Amino acid sequence: MRAIDAKGAQFKMAEISSVVLLNPEAKIYAFCVRFRETRIQEVLQVGGYALRDGQIVDSSSYDSRCGDKRLRWYDFPELRSMRS
Repeated sequence: MRAIDAKGAQFKMAEISSVVLLNPEAKIYAFCVRFRETRIQEVLQVGGYALRDGQIVDSSSYDSRCGDKRLRWYDFPELRSMRS
């Protein structure tokens, strides 16, 4: 997999997922972000984020958890409007 370089990126699609309970015993929640750049055709799953007590405790690019069927995807206009 290639690294993502967001410098100068322009996003034509950006989505953020709902938050799901990932580990009930540890009270860890997770969400994902994905986007499509104007110069790249495929959807890129930028990464997954794990939260506990409102703090990010883990993150990873191309996270397989972002394919979880429980996630619901929503438009993320704040990311789409960003320019580096």
